[in-house]
Amino acid sequence: MKKISLLLIALMSLCLPIQAGVVYLDLDGNVVDQSFTTNNLYVEMYAPQQPNGVSVMIYPGGAYEWKGMTYEGSDFAPFYNNLGITVFVVSYQLPYGSSTAPLASCERFMRAAKKKATEWNINPDSIGVMG
Repeated sequence: MKKISLLLIALMSLCLPIQAGVVYLDLDGNVVDQSFTTNNLYVEMYAPQQPNGVSVMIYPGGAYEWKGMTYEGSDFAPFYNNLGITVFVVSYQLPYGSSTAPLASCERFMRAAKKKATEWNINPDSIGVMG
C-alpha cells in the first residue's frame, strides 16, 4: 500500500505546473518582505522558468470593496507561467470615494514595470493588463 501511495504521489507531481516562487514588490517595483503586504499596496510577481518576454498584470476583482487576490489573481499564475509569461498580481488602491485611485495604482506599477523590464526579463512593449 505504501508503494502504491508513493507511486501515485510521484505521478501526480509530474502533472503539477512548473512555477517559480512568488516575489513580493511594492508598487514602485522594489522587493519587499511578505510581511509588507499587510495593509499596504503590493504586487506578487510570478516569473516563469523560461520567460518569453511577455507579461500580464492581473488586477483582481471584488466590486471595489475587496480584492480576490487568490482566485481572481494568483490562481492564474501557473497557467501563464507554463506559457513563459511573467505574471504580476497587483493589490491596488480601492476607490473609497476616489474613482481615480485604482487607475493611479495601475499607472504607477506600469511605470515601474517598464523601468525594470530588463531586470525582470520582460519586454516593456509586451505588457498586458487584465482585471
